[in-house]
Amino acid sequence: MEKKVIATTIGILAAFVALMTVLLVRIAPVTIKRATFSFQVHSELPTDPSYYIHANDTVLTSCVVDLSQVDVEVMATYPAYIEYNGQRFSFSVVIEDTIPPSIQLKDGNTTVKCYVGQTIRAADLVTVSDDSEYTVYFKLDDGSYVETMTLKEEMRRDFPIYAKDASGNEQSPVRVILDVSLDDEKPVISGVDTTSLKLNASFDPYEGVTATDNVDGDLTSEITIEGSVDTHTLGTYRLTYRVTDSSGNQAVVTRTVVVSEDGQRGQNDVGDGPFLTNSQVEARNQKVSSLMEGELDIFSDESFVRELNHYLCTHFSPSASAQTSYDVIVNQEGNRVAMARAVKVFLDEKGLSNQIVYGSQSGMVWNIVKIGNHYRHLDVYGNYEAGDESLYLLKTTNQLDESHQYATSQYPTCE
Repeated sequence: MEKKVIATTIGILAAFVALMTVLLVRIAPVTIKRATFSFQVHSELPTDPSYYIHANDTVLTSCVVDLSQVDVEVMATYPAYIEYNGQRFSFSVVIEDTIPPSIQLKDGNTTVKCYVGQTIRAADLVTVSDDSEYTVYFKLDDGSYVETMTLKEEMRRDFPIYAKDASGNEQSPVRVILDVSLDDEKPVISGVDTTSLKLNASFDPYEGVTATDNVDGDLTSEITIEGSVDTHTLGTYRLTYRVTDSSGNQAVVTRTVVVSEDGQRGQNDVGDGPFLTNSQVEARNQKVSSLMEGELDIFSDESFVRELNHYLCTHFSPSASAQTSYDVIVNQEGNRVAMARAVKVFLDEKGLSNQIVYGSQSGMVWNIVKIGNHYRHLDVYGNYEAGDESLYLLKTTNQLDESHQYATSQYPTCE
């Protein structure tokens, strides 16, 4: 009897186990944890089936995750699947952006110098990092938001700057102080260096020239030029470049253009004079050296100055268009300022302290030179013009006439 009971019990248990096995296989081998899974855009998706389903270890090893239709770079809702034993268990994957932009002031600048009339962009004042497109803006007192604003008055106050991405995520603002004052800074003109041209060469005075302003930015198109260059005629030409910003600040730059037969470069004449080519400078210096070793080879400083005055008065013809020391020393012609430049070249070569004096009357230019412990006036052109070599030779200021008035405080005393 007992054996029959035991056999019956074992049979019942075996049947129960078989039944439960069938039920487990047929009823719920895989259960999706939830209908939708959300992930941050650009992130890496989990590929382990256990992340998405409930199942025993045996089942999990046979499951395959299908995320082939999901693009983590594009925010949207995508279908996804778990495949097991010929069955597909579906769920949704949402790619979204829930992280607000990271925003900080550029270079840590809490105060930004600005000018009345300047238009500023909020995005130019901060550095933003985000996984999607974003907008940077100021918040104004009336509650409105603007990406740019034009500063209309002097002030010093702080503004909150926000960054919002395409998903509407917004970070807490950073605050910047705008220190706004009147603009008194001139534009900057660049590219107007002294230029040497070969005879008959082409020349565009605007080429390579730019103008920038601290408020208005690029003002190159606003540049105007006064003067002209005839590349078919040898000579030194002056061009004046001008540009004015929106605040009325004007920049003026003068450019020297030299047209020569060989297009040589060189340097400006003494006393900020016109441009001389290298060949002109060399010819002038050779002439000076020759005279200093010949007619002007005089030991005494005063005697040297007197002899220099005599030489220039007797080897010279006036010419209004000849403005350089080269013209006077080599070609023996020039105007008043050219003579003063030529005298300075000789005095510098002799090692005597000297300056060119610019008189109060327009066009009045002469020299002062130190002889011993005292400075004296020397107007060689005036001596030539008067026909009296001693009229303005080594004179004190009190000995000069009214035509030689000048700003005495700007030069050494001649008493």
